[in-house]
Amino acid sequence: MEDYSSSELEKIFKQHIDNNNTLIRTDKWTGYTPLVKNYNIEQDYSKKGQNFRQLHLHIMNIKNWIRGIHHHVSDQYIQRYLDEFHFRFNRRVYRKTIFKKLVERMVSSIHVTQKQLCDWAT
Repeated sequence: MEDYSSSELEKIFKQHIDNNNTLIRTDKWTGYTPLVKNYNIEQDYSKKGQNFRQLHLHIMNIKNWIRGIHHHVSDQYIQRYLDEFHFRFNRRVYRKTIFKKLVERMVSSIHVTQKQLCDWAT
């Protein structure tokens, strides 16, 4: 997103949300107000994070992970950091088998050179 305007939000809504069948629950931030005419948006005051407790905890965990592990994230790579965080978050229940699965995948995958990895990262 370039900024936090409703026009930038609408781009994300169009790409990721089916406006016919989806109830979108948000806080009372004014940026959502123009989107109400095209989307089924239910707005509720945040009450200092109490209405969206899990969301606020998740965002706090992301921020702490970035500050604690990486210390800084550039705009160029932020999506990759977020992808990594959510990859780990979504697989946190598999901690006991993750090493075994990693070794299995490494053994069965194709060889990738360091140059290929560096070219991919740029």
